[in-house]
Amino acid sequence: MRRMKSQLYANAPLVAMRPEHFDSTSRTLVHWLINLRWCALALQVCVAFPAYIYGILPDSRLSLYFGIVAAEFAFQCLCWFLERKWQPSKSMFLLLQVSADLIGLVALLTLTGGWRNPFSGLIFLHIALGAFLLQRFYNLAYFAVICVSILQLVVETRPALHSFYGAAVPDEAFLAAYLSSVVATWLFCTWFSSHMQQLQANYFATQKQRHRMDHLQVLGAFTAGISHAFATPLNTLKIRMSRIGRRHPDMLNDPDYRSGMEALRQCEEQIAKLFEEDIFSSKAYLEKVDIPAFVAEACRSWRADHPEGLISFENSKRGPAYCFIPRVVFLRSLRDIFDNALENRCADKDVVVVSVIQEGPDEVVIRVKDVGKGINDEVRARLGQAFATSREDGCGLGLYTAFSLLETLGGSLEIGDNYPRGTRVDLRLPLAPKD
Repeated sequence: MRRMKSQLYANAPLVAMRPEHFDSTSRTLVHWLINLRWCALALQVCVAFPAYIYGILPDSRLSLYFGIVAAEFAFQCLCWFLERKWQPSKSMFLLLQVSADLIGLVALLTLTGGWRNPFSGLIFLHIALGAFLLQRFYNLAYFAVICVSILQLVVETRPALHSFYGAAVPDEAFLAAYLSSVVATWLFCTWFSSHMQQLQANYFATQKQRHRMDHLQVLGAFTAGISHAFATPLNTLKIRMSRIGRRHPDMLNDPDYRSGMEALRQCEEQIAKLFEEDIFSSKAYLEKVDIPAFVAEACRSWRADHPEGLISFENSKRGPAYCFIPRVVFLRSLRDIFDNALENRCADKDVVVVSVIQEGPDEVVIRVKDVGKGINDEVRARLGQAFATSREDGCGLGLYTAFSLLETLGGSLEIGDNYPRGTRVDLRLPLAPKD
């Protein structure tokens, strides 16, 4: 069976996006920025000659210009070395690079005509670049660098604009207008970047749902394989025991013989249910379900089927909590856990307590507690494995299926002691994205 399960999972398409992909993306941005800076350095060297020929770059500033370019080259080599050796992926490293690039651009523009330089529009390119690469605090810090740099450029180079009538436009008016355009550009780029990242997060969430659905189908194939593998030998065993009963009528009243035939009948029923609840059917697709309402309805339906069982529902989660689950399959696992709690009770008046708790912003917990016998050490050591049970009439697949289902859905199932006695089962599920 382990071989069968490993083969089935090996054939499943695994498309989930994991957190390490985000670190890889950040490193890719650093690498791309470093390569872009090589192009910018080459452009700065190339434009120096025509700027010198046409008098934009005078002799007195030529050494200072190439000194700034040399400093940028040294900074570029340092960034290249750090990216190759340590592969930094922190936002601070990106902030340091784009800030240094902007300061270097402003310094070169100051030496070559300031606002009259045709390359002064590159400032807006830097604004957009920083808004797309940086987030939250780092983006705000970069915006402060932008404002200081533009103020420095205005003070040093004086735009000297004139109105239609020939009057000079005050520097303060030009600065206010230019800063307004800078703020508008930065706000738009920041909003657009946040919107694109939200779309990316939704895409990753969709890919995860597809990944979980693939695993649900694998789980269904595995269940069908178990059913098929057990059906033939169980049927053969039933035929042989029936023949023995006919040959030896006195065995029909033997307790062990009758217990064995009853166990075979229960196995047949369980296998039939597995076929009836095929996970490939329409009942197995993922639905966005309000967990508190779903669990409350599950408790009511289970109480109607088990009048002898006492169960109470507590909801500490105010408001809805939506998760993506296969409603019918999940309900079956939840009812199996309720059945186990009923079987393990010590007295008829013992109450099974079911509660829904939200732990953290992205997780909801379904907690089932009883005050029964607890879990013995032998079963505790095999929790999560197939056929781990202490019940004489149990097959040991209920908890195993629940473990597999919760893991497939991106959650987990935890079993422990309920002090002072009994068992506590926590079914942890990730909340669905709000969008």
